[in-house]
Amino acid sequence: MISLYILVLGITLLLSSMAEFLFPLHAFRFWTWYMSGKKFFLHGAVLISGGLPLVMYRGPLSTVIFIIGALVILTGPFVLIYPEKIRGMYLSVSSELDGRGIRNLVFFDATVRGMAGMLFTVSYFIA
Repeated sequence: MISLYILVLGITLLLSSMAEFLFPLHAFRFWTWYMSGKKFFLHGAVLISGGLPLVMYRGPLSTVIFIIGALVILTGPFVLIYPEKIRGMYLSVSSELDGRGIRNLVFFDATVRGMAGMLFTVSYFIA
């Protein structure tokens, strides 16, 4: 069951990565809207609960997937406790960047997200 979760998460990450590559400014506006919501702190709980299956996965590439899961789980409490600081940091960075800088930031995020998605998807199929 966890391997199916890894596959679905991998495909989801790949699709969101492609969307960020195709529409970087829309993706940036989406994240700005998402972070400005009152319930953004709940994103930390999503990170924690979404990362737990990653640390329990036993299969091909499980060490790398464990490390990614541990990083995701460990970022969750910071979002739960300090959502205003994260929001403020995000808004200050976005106000300092021009369109090209924002695009490069989104491309970096999309690249990391896409690599994780490819890793998860490949791990499912080499099992």
